[in-house]
Amino acid sequence: MPPPPLPPKYEPPSYGSPPGYQQPGFPQQPPPPRTNGLAVGSLVVSLVSTFACCGAIGFVGALMGHVARGQIRATGEQGDGLALAGIIIGWVTTLLLVAGVLVWIGLIGVAATGY
Repeated sequence: MPPPPLPPKYEPPSYGSPPGYQQPGFPQQPPPPRTNGLAVGSLVVSLVSTFACCGAIGFVGALMGHVARGQIRATGEQGDGLALAGIIIGWVTTLLLVAGVLVWIGLIGVAATGY
């Protein structure tokens, strides 16, 4: 008795357009603009200054924020709000540090004169 015939080979169905036709393409979206690293650094330095250094390096965060905003305007990157927050927090902590030093000096002066 001869062996049974082999079943026909399976070929997957071909999906897509018939020959000669193109499927419509979908336009690709451009990647989102990058966030400026200096803006992120500005906010981080200002926050660290506020909570860890008592405002001692707040001006560094503020200056980084000013530079970052200039870069953002020139390159179109994102992060303007981060840079602005770094500027505000940096200058406020610096102002509080200066006010605290002046109060401390005043208290030492008052204590030294005996009032």
